[in-house]
Amino acid sequence: LFIHDYCIRRKFLQSANAFEMEAQLGPDPKAPVDEAPEGFLYQWFVMWWDCWLASHPQLGTSSKDTATLME
Repeated sequence: LFIHDYCIRRKFLQSANAFEMEAQLGPDPKAPVDEAPEGFLYQWFVMWWDCWLASHPQLGTSSKDTATLME
């Protein structure tokens, strides 16, 4: 459902329709978590990326909060 939700939010409608048919999601599938405007999958990736950068400081800069949390 989260991949389908991501495709819908990004206007990847052909991909969303193909995923809906392949996964047999049924009419009007909704992701269980719908709080973030960008959707759960996007928010999850942003948080994961920030944590990954905090653990690999030579590759980029993470947020100060995440860097402190990872110490």
